[in-house]
Amino acid sequence: MHNGRIPEWWHGRRPTTALVWGNSMVEEKLRNADNLLRNAGGNKQQYGFALVAYHGAIEDFFRQELAAEIARLEEGLNGRRSGWGDLIRLWEAKRHLAYEDKKRIQNQNARRQIIGHGAYLEVEQAEAEAYGDFVKYFIKQNSSSRHSYTIPPAPKPEPARPTAVVLPQPVSTKGGSCVKRLATLVVGFVLVIIVYIWTSRSLLNNTIMRDGRALLEVFQEEMDDAEPADAVELFSENDSNKNDPDQTAPTLPATKRSGEDEVTRIRVSGSSNVRSGPGTDFDIVGTAYDAEEFEVIETDENGNWYKIELENGAEGWLGSSRAVKISP
Repeated sequence: MHNGRIPEWWHGRRPTTALVWGNSMVEEKLRNADNLLRNAGGNKQQYGFALVAYHGAIEDFFRQELAAEIARLEEGLNGRRSGWGDLIRLWEAKRHLAYEDKKRIQNQNARRQIIGHGAYLEVEQAEAEAYGDFVKYFIKQNSSSRHSYTIPPAPKPEPARPTAVVLPQPVSTKGGSCVKRLATLVVGFVLVIIVYIWTSRSLLNNTIMRDGRALLEVFQEEMDDAEPADAVELFSENDSNKNDPDQTAPTLPATKRSGEDEVTRIRVSGSSNVRSGPGTDFDIVGTAYDAEEFEVIETDENGNWYKIELENGAEGWLGSSRAVKISP
């Protein structure tokens, strides 16, 4: 049983055999992620693509292991495809899921939504490698007996290409021919180095662009099939108006308290910002994560915003489009 921590013996000692799996998408995403990680060359956006590919692999693993439960669930979803919140609840009902693993998966899913809305995700190499280790170890420890597979090895940097060596020719000592031959050797050696550098850079750029396009195509297919997810807002509000005397604070619209005939409890659908008032002009006071449930304190007059209380005791407003009514 996985307890949320990767043991020390796992790092650097992963099996070397290739993946054998009935679901080719899992294998494809793991290979794409390894290739992107191997060929990133310090590019933080490339590490971000690798992290997203690893996250796609663990999602397909969840769907493979929970295929029967997902089929029963989606019969009552009126055509909506199950999301990560559904997958986590089904997994917790069937198996154990450590709290650290749950939060780690939810956080990376929120970051994947950033790419899905057209922005770039930049991460460090160590972070992408750590999440790749986590995904592979989680799959290895939680696979059922119905699926036989072996985790692929960790990506290794491509070996350096040997530098062409031009052996010196015997130099004649007669007159100017010695100088001419020496100059020819020097020029030839310089040309070999220039061709090698140019060829290496071209191969690396072509590899990065090819793997990046393949990953974007796979990811776009997932986004087309998935339910519309509410991504975390990409940029924070501009605070410059706070010190501008000509700008006035937004006016709170009329609200009403929840009554017996109104919604008293909601579930968040996609991580979203919580604001100090019912509107996007108000400051952000916190974040409501996907699948969290809250009791509604107030509702604005148009029914577009719910006032809730976060775990830290702060109160704020959440857009109704980012929540599902679950009671009464």
